[in-house]
Amino acid sequence: MYKVIVNGKTLYAKDGALLSQVLAESGNAVEHPCGGRGVCKKCTVAVNGKTQLSCRYTIESDIVVSLPDRGEIVSETGVNATGEMTENLCFALDIGTTTLALALVSLDKKEIIKVATRTNPQRTYGADVITRIDYCRKNGVESLHRILTEEISRMISEFNLPTIESLYVSGNTIMLHLFFGTDCSSMGVAPYKPVFLAGKTENAGKLGIEGVETVMQDNRFEHCIATGATKEQHSWKMTQFKWIEKYMSPEDYFTVDMVNHGKPAPDLFLLAAKTKGYRPQDCIVIGDSLNDFKAANDAGMKSIAFVGAEGNDTPEYRKKCY
Repeated sequence: MYKVIVNGKTLYAKDGALLSQVLAESGNAVEHPCGGRGVCKKCTVAVNGKTQLSCRYTIESDIVVSLPDRGEIVSETGVNATGEMTENLCFALDIGTTTLALALVSLDKKEIIKVATRTNPQRTYGADVITRIDYCRKNGVESLHRILTEEISRMISEFNLPTIESLYVSGNTIMLHLFFGTDCSSMGVAPYKPVFLAGKTENAGKLGIEGVETVMQDNRFEHCIATGATKEQHSWKMTQFKWIEKYMSPEDYFTVDMVNHGKPAPDLFLLAAKTKGYRPQDCIVIGDSLNDFKAANDAGMKSIAFVGAEGNDTPEYRKKCY
């Protein structure tokens, strides 16, 4: 892992990672109107003082990145109150090609209470629907879907509210396909047929929007995080998931530099159990890697495989988990 310092903030990236992808996943996306082909020059950043195209720069060492002003789009109201809070609330989201607009709505008074807008982070993969369809055709829908739902989750968290049961979403056909994680490449070639046109209802957790929070709210269980990241790496990751602070304190975080042997050795899980005051056989590990499951098994703990992350929702991974 290499350090990537962006405008003074430390990120981490794997060897060979594309800089534009690292920036996008950390909420620092720069625009790629050409869809990342390296011809528009709009994604120019400074790397260690030298001008580079982020869509063409691979990370092979620690670097310092300076970003240009992004020109973030904000609404006139920002998140200022325009109505009174009531008992029954919902969110309404409009997904535009360039802008996301999220409103907190009173179902009792039929009023908009607060509004927040952001630039659609998918612009890092193309300025218009044509370039995004092309990106989807070449690379799949996962990146376009994930960067969108992560930004929506961040927007929701800024309202600092208990979980809202309903989110109503509108957008053009391409944006709705990407929101639901549905391949839209068929609309880039004749006969330009979409996968769906009718309205859809889906569980937010399956889409990657605040899905874990439902588990965290179950107070029958005590939670902690035992991660293969270092303390410094984990601290940065937690800046991307501020809502976790509602359920955990720093004493609930166990990092690899707290033990002599990281995963797949059981040391980290055993330390967490001992510190929290539980027997290993009374603990459950929710993991997303085979190292997690081996460490849990060797620690004498039960484990549950999470298959929603990029790269592990595959038949091979599922077979090894079972």
